[in-house]
Amino acid sequence: MWALYVFGGLAVVILAVLLSDICIDVTYDGEFLIKAGIWRASIVVFPEGRRKPKKKGKEKKEKEPEEKEEQKLDLQQLAGQLKSVLHLLGAALKKARMKPCKIHIVAAADDAAKTAILYGTCCAGLTAVQVALNEFFGRCESDFSVRWDYEGKKTSVEADIRIRIRIIWLLVILWPVIFRYLIHPERGFEAALAPAKK
Repeated sequence: MWALYVFGGLAVVILAVLLSDICIDVTYDGEFLIKAGIWRASIVVFPEGRRKPKKKGKEKKEKEPEEKEEQKLDLQQLAGQLKSVLHLLGAALKKARMKPCKIHIVAAADDAAKTAILYGTCCAGLTAVQVALNEFFGRCESDFSVRWDYEGKKTSVEADIRIRIRIIWLLVILWPVIFRYLIHPERGFEAALAPAKK
């Protein structure tokens, strides 16, 4: 009986994890802030808290010809991996939800005529952005607005974009790559990214 309870509890936990959302939150209010997380837990991805210290002085190292040949990339293999990554990214975006997608712009250029032109440019730009987002994402809830400020001297932009995708969809999309890696782990992850040969 206890085994059934344990099995049922594990099944509920696994189902809850698979149906959970991975969330990427991008905000802009003078500077970018990017967070990523699951449930209520999140970490700051950008800006980085620590920066790598700068190296003092220039150190000259002589490399042997054999080492240079090993570092040369196979362009054909790189192109195949890039194509595979873009295909996976496109499939993931189709399953992702962007809610909300808020972009508020106040156009100002310290001149009435320039402000009017800037206002029209911003409206046209946001229209193009909305069309692109609706094409790439499976679901997008946009909140765009453009206002003008003839007395202002500088354009201000506020943005809040949240991208969500369920873990189960990520596993479904990445399953071919994971399967190839599990079959041939000695080839590494780069070989798993290469498209399958027909």
